[in-house]
Amino acid sequence: MKKIILLLLISLIVFPLNSIWAKEKDNEPIIIVLGDSIATGYGLANYVTAPSPYSPESYVSILADRTGYTITNYAVDGMTSEKLKMEVDILAKQPDFALVDVVIISVGGNDLLRVLVELLGDSWNIPSNDLLTTIDITSITNTYLTNLLSIVATIKEANPNVRIIVQTIANPYAGISTIMPMFQSIEELAEEALVSLNSVITANANDNTYVVADIYTEFKQSSMSLNNATNPATFLDPHPNKKGHVLIADIVGQFIPYKITFNTFINGIITTDQLTAFPGETVQLTIVPNEGYKLKAKSLKMNNVVISGNSFVMPSENVTISASFEAKTNNMNIIIISLLLILASLGIFFIRYKKKHL
Repeated sequence: MKKIILLLLISLIVFPLNSIWAKEKDNEPIIIVLGDSIATGYGLANYVTAPSPYSPESYVSILADRTGYTITNYAVDGMTSEKLKMEVDILAKQPDFALVDVVIISVGGNDLLRVLVELLGDSWNIPSNDLLTTIDITSITNTYLTNLLSIVATIKEANPNVRIIVQTIANPYAGISTIMPMFQSIEELAEEALVSLNSVITANANDNTYVVADIYTEFKQSSMSLNNATNPATFLDPHPNKKGHVLIADIVGQFIPYKITFNTFINGIITTDQLTAFPGETVQLTIVPNEGYKLKAKSLKMNNVVISGNSFVMPSENVTISASFEAKTNNMNIIIISLLLILASLGIFFIRYKKKHL
C-alpha cells in the first residue's frame, strides 16, 4: 500500500519555475496559475509536464478555451505551500510580473497529504481517534496560513493591482469508507484537516488580498463522482477527474475577466472604456448615433439579451454587444402632413355638403 501511495505522490519532486513570459502585455489579460497537481491536470487524458503542464481536460485548459486567453501554468506536481512561497519569491522579482492581471493559486493538499503518508505507511486501518490525535492539524494549518499570507503579500507587493484567486481544497477521500470501511480513518482525518485549512483560507480573504474559489463546498455533495479516489480503476488517487475539472473551471471562472467585443454597427457606434471585465462588474456603454439616427428600441443586446439603459453586468463568459440604429422621424413633417390631411378631409366634407344642399 505504501508503494501505491508513493507512486501517486511521485509529484513530490519539485522543479524550479522557468522565467516568466517573454511577450509584452497587449489587450489580452495576463493570467498565471501557481500551485500543485490539481492545477497541472495530473492524471487526466494526454497529460504532459513539459514544456509546461497540460491536459486538454484540465480546468486551466477549459478556462483558456472559454476565454480565448493564453493562461500560463506554473503549477508543479507535488507543490506544497512552503515550496510555493520560495518560488513566488523568485517569480515576483521578474520585471514583467507587474503586468500580471490575475494569479490563480491551488495549493495546500500536499501539506496534509505528505504528513498522512509518512504516518500511515502500510497501516491504513488505524482507529480514527488515534489517528486524529497523532497528526497535529493545528500545526499544519498554522504553517499553511503563514505560507499563504506570505505568498499573497509577496505577490501584492510586486503587483498591487493584481487579482489573486485562492482555491479551497476538496476532500478527495470523501465517501471512500462506503467503498472500503477500513479507510474510514483517512476519510475522517482528511475532512477534519481540510475544514481547518479551508477555514483559514476563507477567513483571511478580502478585496485587498484575494478572493476565494470555494472548490471544497461545491465538491462536497458530489465528491465521489468528481474525484479519482473512489474509482476502482484509480483508487486512492487524490485528484479530480474530468468531470471535477469542469466544475473547478466553473467555480474559478466566476473570478477571471472576460472579453467584450462589438458587432459592426451601421449609422452609429457603441463603445466602452474597457475591453475586458470581471463577472459582476458593471460595464458602461457610450452610444453615439449618427446625425439623423437613433438607437432602435430593444435592439441593444449583450449575447442576444436585451440591455436596459446604457450599462450591463458582466456575466462569467465572453460577451458580444449588438445593436441597430434607425432614422429619426421628423416630427415637423408629421405635423404638416397631418394638417394637410385634416384640411383635405375638411375640403372634401364641404364640397359634399354644398352639393347636397344646393
